[in-house]
Amino acid sequence: PTTWPDSTVNMWISAAIRDFSNYFSVESGGDINCVADQCIYSFAVDFATIREVIRVEYPKGEDPLRYLSRHPITSPDFYGGPYYDLVGGTPPDAMMLGELPSTGEQIRMDYAKDHTIPTSDLSSITVEPRHFEAIVLFCQWQAVRELEMLEAKEPDDSNIVLSMLGLNSGRAERLYRAKIREYKATEADGGAVGPWVMDGSDRIY
Repeated sequence: PTTWPDSTVNMWISAAIRDFSNYFSVESGGDINCVADQCIYSFAVDFATIREVIRVEYPKGEDPLRYLSRHPITSPDFYGGPYYDLVGGTPPDAMMLGELPSTGEQIRMDYAKDHTIPTSDLSSITVEPRHFEAIVLFCQWQAVRELEMLEAKEPDDSNIVLSMLGLNSGRAERLYRAKIREYKATEADGGAVGPWVMDGSDRIY
């Protein structure tokens, strides 16, 4: 506790989760209740933590499901079409529909966002347990890096401690980056597809 106080370790954990979110976000979503003839709706979430909108379903609950395409509001065919766009600045704070909804309809927005930063030891963690090793490796990297920075404040030319800490800091960072690459390689969305021959004729769609 005296070498690495909880406040320092918690700071590293938060930094690790923020960096991890650059590679793996968490999917979430919510429903928006429509008002008749109102096409602009504010978000109930902080859009600053949202990485991307995955899908927008409108009206919610159709069979089959009906999804809107994102289309710029400056386009002349936006209004009246099955489109949506994000408006209100950077980051955006509202969504605009191309169609005019009716009372009782709902919009379903699914999005990818940053992982939750814990505020206490009792906070829930949105990073999956199978990814905890990356969080630990990031914290180890920061610990060695801090030792390196402390040694660099008053370097001793008679020993090689600073040089060794620099090497170990670089090694710890590479271990973390390698683990991220390992996760990305095992969780890719897809890969190469072999030839596909259809009955009667070979066509590509």
